Amino acid sequence: MIRSYRITDAPRQFLPGRLAARDLVHTRASMGFAPRWLTRTDAARCALPAARMSRSFGAFERGGLEALAVLRARRAVSAWEVAGLFASPVGYVRLDELLTMAAAAVGEIGVERLFLRCEEESPIVDCSQRAGFRHAFSEELFAGTFGPVGGGTTMILRPFRGEDANQVFRLQVATAPIPARPAIGLTMNEWEASKEDAEGEATREFVCDTEQGLSAWARIDRGERGVTVEAMLHPDRADLADALIESVERAAGRADEARWIVPRRQPHLAKALANRGWRSRGEYAVALKPVAQHARQPVMTPAQA
Repeated sequence: MIRSYRITDAPRQFLPGRLAARDLVHTRASMGFAPRWLTRTDAARCALPAARMSRSFGAFERGGLEALAVLRARRAVSAWEVAGLFASPVGYVRLDELLTMAAAAVGEIGVERLFLRCEEESPIVDCSQRAGFRHAFSEELFAGTFGPVGGGTTMILRPFRGEDANQVFRLQVATAPIPARPAIGLTMNEWEASKEDAEGEATREFVCDTEQGLSAWARIDRGERGVTVEAMLHPDRADLADALIESVERAAGRADEARWIVPRRQPHLAKALANRGWRSRGEYAVALKPVAQHARQPVMTPAQA
């Protein structure tokens, strides 16, 4: 049986035979770190009365939980992500069905797009495709240290302002191949809805102005796990990859171990980081499932406490 994961299911996760599995997906915050295990505390938290912007669904066999999917919103109700996916060997074969039914259920509350990120060589890639997800784009994670900045040519970055949003959106679209654009967002509202928030981290954004518009954008998050960077260069300014890296190092403020998430569509940035000694820590695939609106299915309606 596949249904909502209810508060009455939680006590069984404190008994022998509970679902003890590693997370099969990654959020932005977990990239580069070892997959987390589903703990008893996590299982209990997932069973709490459904929050407006998150839902949990389980695959059950003889009353026992064999697989769990945790879905949550990004910036708006229209764009959600699979934030956790756990399965026993028995439950693994039902993951495509679980994902399909969970997507249908959240479609009832207005979700239009559902994202899933996993390691690029993960068997979840095939599983998600059977559930209707389609590859959108790939990312590579680099790890390195912000050391002393050299005397090379730097880019002049200024803090992001609200009125820059439209140009940043245009910059993102300009860098994206056609298959990736539905995931980035075909409209500015879709792009805003699908943004990934930092989890409990301080965030700063920067842009670089030119007479032709923005040539670069960068986001720096600082938190307990260190610094996470995302950046985008206009495809016509690929020669400025080194300048952008030096400018981000200056903006980061101090030497620190950092993670840098590089979309595959920015190979010049990946090459420049590698040339500076940054190490590749993994490749990830991001998939997107358009969620159609369905008639209500009582069996999948989140339970109320």
